Amino acid sequence: MDTLNFLVLGTSIMWGQGLKDDDKIHQVLARMLRTKYPDQIVEMLFLAHSGASTGFNPDGTVNMHHEPRIHGEVPTLYPTILQQIEEFDELGVSPDSITAVILDAGINDVNLLRILNPLIPPAEIEEQVEIYCHRHMQMLVEKLVMKFKNAKIIIAAYYEFITEDSHEEYVRHFLKAFENLLGGLIANVLVEVADRLTEQRLLANSDTFVERSLAAFEDVAQKINSQFKNPRVFVAVPEIKTENAAFASDPWLFGIKEDLSAEDPLASERVAACYEAGLSRTQPIFCERASAGHPNPKGAKAYAEAIYALL
Repeated sequence: MDTLNFLVLGTSIMWGQGLKDDDKIHQVLARMLRTKYPDQIVEMLFLAHSGASTGFNPDGTVNMHHEPRIHGEVPTLYPTILQQIEEFDELGVSPDSITAVILDAGINDVNLLRILNPLIPPAEIEEQVEIYCHRHMQMLVEKLVMKFKNAKIIIAAYYEFITEDSHEEYVRHFLKAFENLLGGLIANVLVEVADRLTEQRLLANSDTFVERSLAAFEDVAQKINSQFKNPRVFVAVPEIKTENAAFASDPWLFGIKEDLSAEDPLASERVAACYEAGLSRTQPIFCERASAGHPNPKGAKAYAEAIYALL
């Protein structure tokens, strides 16, 4: 039987923050492919890790710092995605045998806490996206197309974390959970007031990140594809709509409970791992609730379907 080898790289999205193994994007995708191709073996080479940075310094040089892998639910910058590519070399699998590389990258470099900080203006989000989701993504994808010469490269686009459909009271819970990481006293005042200006800034930042990162990814794909006879790079856009945002009417993303605890099934396991990792590797307050804003099983299925359509 022939084997279809898929390499999965990236951050908490491709890791599947808060999801049981069977509900993770790559596992849902694998089941879809095995149904479609029953006479072929589908292998998922899974190297994504929550919190991973792309691996470039702001000036475009490679971040040479390394840290050992820890529990995948713990958001930590290492291994970076460039380091995940290095880890592939240790698997003993030929790069030429890879059917597709699936990845998400850039959000941890831009920093989710920056996006969700009402004190940060959208213009600053745009600047960060240009560096990390455009320039650095192009450098990363160029490396992938050269290393994996027979593979499609599929970039997973991002989605709006909160929308106009998100219930204000739950957004307040969300901000309250992270207030100590969102600017201290000033953010605390904004959380308590929860006025319309704060809400609009959060929505604007979320919209800006999603729209500008998608435009960046599509530009990277177009530029690199122009160098090949057949397209090599594709962007998978999940059908996560306004009503599917966190705290919305039909959420496809995990939220936060009223007691400020995480609502995903791995919450207890992750809390223990967060405090074991400690401050040298993660922010335990954020780590405990790291599933918030990430795809739940419905959201993961939407991603798998978008990727499947490109394969």
